[in-house]
Formats: sequence, structure tokens, C-alpha cells
Amino acid sequence: MNQLEELYQELIKEGKTMYAKWLVPCCQKKNDSYRIAVVGESLRGKSTFINDLLGQKLLPTGIIPTSCTISLEYGEKEQCLDAVGNPLTNALFADAVDDNDRLTLQAPNARLKALGASITEYPGLAMLHSDEDFLSLSEIRCCDCVVLVVSAEQLLSMTECNFIQYFCKYSSAKRIMVWVSKMDLIPKEECRRIADYARSKLNTQFPGVKWWLGAEKTLLPAEENVVEKKAAFAIVEAWLQEVRGVEAVSQDAVLACLKEQLQKEYEAACEAQAQAEQKRQTHYAAWERQKTSRLTDLDEYIVQFHGRELAAKKALSEEIGTGFARMKKEQFRSYQQAEDKLKWGKELSTSWKNGLDRIAEEVDQKAAVVFEQDRLWLESCLQNVSARETAGFRLDIQPKDAPGVLELKDYSRQKKVIPAVVAGGTVSVFAFMKILGTALEMFVRGAMEHPETASALETGINMVGKTLDNATGIMTAAVLVVGLIVGGLKEKALPGKENEQAQQVKETLEDSLSRIETLAKEQAAEQIEKIYRGEAGLLADEKARVQNEQFREKEGPDSAKEAVSLKKLLNAIENN
Repeated sequence: MNQLEELYQELIKEGKTMYAKWLVPCCQKKNDSYRIAVVGESLRGKSTFINDLLGQKLLPTGIIPTSCTISLEYGEKEQCLDAVGNPLTNALFADAVDDNDRLTLQAPNARLKALGASITEYPGLAMLHSDEDFLSLSEIRCCDCVVLVVSAEQLLSMTECNFIQYFCKYSSAKRIMVWVSKMDLIPKEECRRIADYARSKLNTQFPGVKWWLGAEKTLLPAEENVVEKKAAFAIVEAWLQEVRGVEAVSQDAVLACLKEQLQKEYEAACEAQAQAEQKRQTHYAAWERQKTSRLTDLDEYIVQFHGRELAAKKALSEEIGTGFARMKKEQFRSYQQAEDKLKWGKELSTSWKNGLDRIAEEVDQKAAVVFEQDRLWLESCLQNVSARETAGFRLDIQPKDAPGVLELKDYSRQKKVIPAVVAGGTVSVFAFMKILGTALEMFVRGAMEHPETASALETGINMVGKTLDNATGIMTAAVLVVGLIVGGLKEKALPGKENEQAQQVKETLEDSLSRIETLAKEQAAEQIEKIYRGEAGLLADEKARVQNEQFREKEGPDSAKEAVSLKKLLNAIENN
């Protein structure tokens, strides 16, 4: 494999198939067949020129442009072949032109035989605007000679001039001829101006390129480059003889063309790479600023959420305090207003339950409002994360067994002091606190076994005291209330001391409720802390996610890889 073949394989490997096809003629041995290419923009008279050249109307003409590439070859009989060489039967050639991209027409034409060459008409004018243009142009450049048909009505457009310039740059100027058609459509007085313009334009910009003005009859005095159409065959035949033996495709010219095209693509890839890198740096800087700002915000949110936790503790503590302060007043007021102190003592447990239930409901309502506000705030601080609806906090007081009974001395009736008896049962507790029923059961059992003695009451109180040391729930405090009331009244509610009994009831209620209030606040604080610590974990998780987030540039053309590939191909061309 020589260097040119290696370059061909390298172009294929790098995906430059169109460029690789340019090298095919250079890699092939020259055969004895010759090809003439007839090119030009749409509706310039290419088919008419070929028909005049061959003296036979073989190709359809009209005002509707076609996109079919048509090759004409000499044959013993007239037939049409498709792109792969299969004959088309039972089809008009004009219809086949509209239905196919490439056709070959074989005809027993004497002039075609005399030329000893095939003639191919290409639609449009390929100018490297697409891969199809590149392929078509590479095929045109491999032809032995090229006829560019231009119209006298639109003489030498920019596209036509660019084509001539491009072809002459990488091929021999001897291999291209310009044929000016449609001179018959030009007013006679304008023919001289057209001829002078063509001569000036072509001789100045494209020296060495043959050119002719053809018409049905000579419209100008006989002079160089002005001929009748019937002379076209003789001109092309003589021209073809001149180029026979001249290399149709120059290896150096092909390599120079490839180098130029690849260099343009390489420079474009380098520019795209630089722009992409600049864009990436801009995106990275913006992303980094956004990340830093987000982390700063999250740190502030964590501090603020802790403040909300403290505020929630304070709000619910105040709500509990308000409820118990009210209950103290209500309980003692009910004692004072009770006409029957005995009945009041017996109904103490029921009124106690009602008071605690009311506190529980008020605190629950307050907690629901506070927690919902904080949940919505937390959700606004998070991205693509929904804060959980807060659950678990509940201040709910429920009876365990039968309510307790407190019997007091009714001094208005001078009744006998009856030791306080608790018939059994428990006071309601907060749902989040443990129920300590054991202490109450021991207290009740002691009072029931020794109702006639003060020592029984003392025993119950001592049991409560011992149990209180290990209590975590409000049940202990509820037992304490009853124990303290009973114990206090045992010695203080004496006959003839109604006022003293009332004062002791007040003190006992206040002291007992204060103890329960303290425990309630402690337990509420613990539960609030647990709830808020769990929710704060969402902020911590979000912060960790942001910290671990990596910059990812949007996918796009890999200009750097393209530039490396093109540079490799340019180096390969330099080695040829």
C-alpha cells in the first residue's frame, strides 16, 4: 500500500468519505475511455447543447428543471439503464428522468461513436455546499473535459465564476470550456455587447479557458469565439483530441484541494473549540457562584430553622402555662363555690379530666398551626424536596380506669372527718408521656387497707414520692395531686378550720398542677426537639447534595476531538 492509498484509508477511518472519493481516480490506472461532463445551473440549456452536439434530440428539454444525472453512451440499440446498470423496460425516457436520480442512455449515435467518449449531464452546479455537491464535484473533476453552459441572458453569474475559478485552481484550464447559449434570444443590437463582455470577463479572469458563443446562425461578423451551433461538434471533437494523453486528475492538485478544505475545517474546529472552552468557563463560573450562594443560603436556613425550633418550644410552653394557670384558678374557684364540699371532693377526678382535656386540645391546635407554618417555610427552602407533614406531637389526656374520689370535711354541717379515699383509677396523661399506673395502684391499695389511720395516707404519699423519682410521664404527677390533696387535708382540714382547709386545698392544687405543668413542658420540649431534628435533616441532606454536586457541561460537538482528527489528516497529506 502506497502513501496515497494509506491516506485514502485514513480519510475513511476519520469519517471523511467524501474527501476520500477524491483520491479514487489518483489510485486507479488510466483506461482508454474518455468522459465529457456538461455542467451548469438549472435552465441554462445543457440538454439543448448536447442535442445540438450530437445532431439528435436524445435528451428532453423544457422549462422544468430536473435533478437527474444523465449519461449518454454509444450502443447498438437505444435503451435506458438505471443507476446499477439494469435496463428499464416499458417506460418512457422522459418519465424515467423524473423518477430516478441517475440514468444511462445508450444510443446508436454516429457522433457519439466518433467522439469515443461518454457525455454526462449534471443537474445544477456543485459548489461544495453539501456532501452531495462534494461527491458530484469530485466526479466532475475526474472527467477528461468539462463544458460549462451559461446563458446569454444571465451571463457569468457569481456561482458560475466561482466554479470556473475553483476548477482552474485544482485542474488544468485546458480541460474546461465555456459555452454561451441562448444567443438567439438576445436582440441583435445587444449581441455585440454580450460578446465584448464575455471576451473581457473570460480572457481577463480565466486565461486559458476556451469559450464560444453559439447560435442558430451567426449573428455577428465571423470572428473568433462566435460560431453557429452546428459547429459545436467539430469544436468539441478537436478539443477532445487536444486533451487526450493529458492527465485528467493531477495527484498534486487533488492533494492541494484536500489540504485547503481540511485546513478550513481545522481552523473552524479550533475556533469552535476556543469558543466552546470560553463558554464552558463562563458556565462553570456561573455554576460555581450559584453553588456557593446555595450553600450560604442553606447554612442560614439551618440557623433559622433552629430558631424556629426554639420559638415553637416557647410558644407551646406558653400555651401549656396559660392552660394550667387557668385550670388552677378554675379548680379552686369551683371548690370555693361548691355548696357541698363532699360532693366536690367526689367529683374532683372528673373536673380534673375535663380541665386537662381542654388544655390538651388547645395545645394540639396551637402545635398544628406552628408546625404547618414551619413545614411550609422549610419546603420553600428546599429544591425538589417536599418537607414531611409533621406528625407525632399530641397532647391527649385519656382516663385509665374509674376516676378517683376525694372526700373532704364539710365544716358547715360539722361532719366527721372522713379520710380521703381514692376508689382506684388514674388521671389522664399526655399521649407522648408514659402512664405510670403502678404508683397509683399502690397508693389506692394502701388507702383502702388502712382508711382509719393516718399512717395509711402517709404510706400512699411515700409510695408516690418514691415513684416520682423515676417517673417520666404526667401520670405520676396526677397521682401526686391526689396524694398531696389527701395528705394535706389529713392534718390541715380539721373541724372548725374551714378557711384553713380552703387555703390548703388551694396550695395543694397549685403545687400539684405546677408539678404536672413542669413535666408537661419538659416532655413537650423533648418531643418538639425530636420532630425538628428530624426535619432539620432535610436541610442537612440538601446541603450535602449541593456540596457533592459536580459541574457538568451540556453535551455538544466535540470540537477538540475534531481538531485533532483534522490535524492528523493534514499531516498525512504533507507526507504525500
